[in-house]
Amino acid sequence: MRRPMCQPRRNLEYPTERRSALDVNDFANTVHAGIRITTHGSDWYYTVTANTGVAILVSLGLAFTEPRSERLFYHITAAITLVATVVCFSMGSTLG
Repeated sequence: MRRPMCQPRRNLEYPTERRSALDVNDFANTVHAGIRITTHGSDWYYTVTANTGVAILVSLGLAFTEPRSERLFYHITAAITLVATVVCFSMGSTLG
């Protein structure tokens, strides 16, 4: 018998800890560099990620205060900050 679509699945495995990115994405290069990121370092990178995400929104919000012909500066700033956001997130998750 099939269960109705509106009922949630009950056997989903939820992570027990919210800060498990360092356990899931283990550091692979322990032979050449014995440096590992700590949970405090990961929290710091996530804080920087959130702040740069807010900076993107502020930059795009300020772009609407200028005429359309002068918005390029704000769009370039948002693009550069977006790259910094992705970089900080990947470092905080030990993905790169």
